[in-house]
Amino acid sequence: MPTPAGRGLAPGAPSRGARRSWPVAAFRIDRTLLLVAGLPLLTQIVGSLFNIWYNSFHVTPFLDAAQLSIFENSIFIFNIGIYPISVSIWLAAVAWLRKPLVDLAAGRRVDPTLLAKAQRRAVHLPWWFLAVTATGWLLCIPGLLLPLMMGDTALDPRVFTHLPISIAIAGLTSVSQGVFVVELTTERWLYNRLFGETSPSESEGVHPLSLRGRGMLWLVTAAVCPVLSLLLLVLGSDTMVPDRLFAGVVSLMAVTFALVSAWLMSRLLVEPVEQLRMAARRVAGGDLSVQIDLQRADEFGPLIQEFNVMISELREQERLKRQIAERTRELEDTTLQLGAEAAQREQVTNHLRSALSTAEAASSAKTEFLANMSHELRTPLSAILGFAAILQDGGLPNDSRQEFTLSIERSGQHLLAIINDLLDLTSIQSGKLPVTKSDCDSREIVGEVVDLMSVKAKQKGLDLRCEIDARVPQTIHTDPLRLRQALVNILGNATKFTDTGSVIVRVAPAGKGRLLRFDIEDTGPGIGDDMIESIFEPFVLGDMSTTRTHEGTGLGLPISRHLAELLGGELRASSKVGRGSIFSLTIDPAG
Repeated sequence: MPTPAGRGLAPGAPSRGARRSWPVAAFRIDRTLLLVAGLPLLTQIVGSLFNIWYNSFHVTPFLDAAQLSIFENSIFIFNIGIYPISVSIWLAAVAWLRKPLVDLAAGRRVDPTLLAKAQRRAVHLPWWFLAVTATGWLLCIPGLLLPLMMGDTALDPRVFTHLPISIAIAGLTSVSQGVFVVELTTERWLYNRLFGETSPSESEGVHPLSLRGRGMLWLVTAAVCPVLSLLLLVLGSDTMVPDRLFAGVVSLMAVTFALVSAWLMSRLLVEPVEQLRMAARRVAGGDLSVQIDLQRADEFGPLIQEFNVMISELREQERLKRQIAERTRELEDTTLQLGAEAAQREQVTNHLRSALSTAEAASSAKTEFLANMSHELRTPLSAILGFAAILQDGGLPNDSRQEFTLSIERSGQHLLAIINDLLDLTSIQSGKLPVTKSDCDSREIVGEVVDLMSVKAKQKGLDLRCEIDARVPQTIHTDPLRLRQALVNILGNATKFTDTGSVIVRVAPAGKGRLLRFDIEDTGPGIGDDMIESIFEPFVLGDMSTTRTHEGTGLGLPISRHLAELLGGELRASSKVGRGSIFSLTIDPAG
């Protein structure tokens, strides 16, 4: 037999707090047991008073003086003999529960066998009350009739009818009412102390009063007893005068007993049904915290327990659903996180691949650039060394000496230009290229650049011209050296790569802004779309092949783009293969 949960049944001595609370717990237990034992006895007292009053109208009128004396003596003997014995048996049955109840309340360990016996006793108290009180009432019939029959005079035959019926009516009414009271008090005040969290209906060896038994008791109390009482009135109506008053009192008593029985039945039957209905409504509304705490030993006990188990299972299912939903969300979040990490890793991988490809391309471009640069450097150096060796000949004519000297100078200038480009690129990449802005003449700068390139353009038969918009300011604030350097690089490339046609320099304001725009348009071979951006990368030439026909380091355009940015603008290119190119340089003329 399981012990009640939460009742402090662990072995060992009670705690100090439990010892201090023991007198209070014992007092409460005594008060509870007194109510359980005393309240149903009140119904017996009411039944006895009703029986005495009943007999005064339907039994004593048929007795002579001697028989009446015997009848009163029999009632006295019964009240001081049989009735106290019945009451004592009932009180002892209830008082037996005191020790286990006090031990439980004080936190002391209760032997499981004793606890199981106490639980059965609590469930069977209505049967105890029914057996004791019914026996007492049944003993009243022979206990009162036999002394009358043993008297000297014969009894009126109507006494044999009225006396048993009056006792039966009073006994049935009081016993049935008392059984209802015992059930109600034990379920309210004893079950929760003895059973704890367990259900009384699950206890072994218990035989509670069934719903059918309650219905039979209620039928006897509310219908059989009043009908028998009124039938008795009919049987004795020919000899008794106060029948109307008695009939009214009997009817009033019958209605009172019926109402009390109905109220007790409602407490025992309607209350669990109402609690189940309200709990079912709350569950239907989504409230799974409901719990029916009513403990019953009858048919309602398993029903309430099954309902509580069902709600517990629903709560567990709801908890599992929430847990599954949380795990699902966690998995989704993890999946999204892994997907994001995978995408990030893929992006990083792509960046690394792109960087590797760029690095490999840059390495290849540098290798090719160094190869071409070594050629560019060796060519003027070879010329300088060769002509210098020739000039050492003392018999060299003056005309040849002057021509070789000029060649050495041109080669030196070309070598200086290459070195300057390399130095400028190094300064740009380190962020140390000096820029000194001042007021200067825009038309003069453009004119000097065009004049510088005109000689080469005439040698190739190119039409080199300059178109300056009237809105272009005469004086601008910029670095004239860096602007001239950028224009020379761009215009020099246009002249170098254009074999036929024209090269045009256009100067005009850039749109509605304050920038100044320099467009160098040529009719050269053009640049493919796949190379249009790469030509602005250092060490990249439009023609990196070993059979290229144009000399140069390939640093002019990257340097020019950085110079444009330093001057507050940018350098862009557009081109069509076979139709020429346009390089657009913008600067901020206000500095």
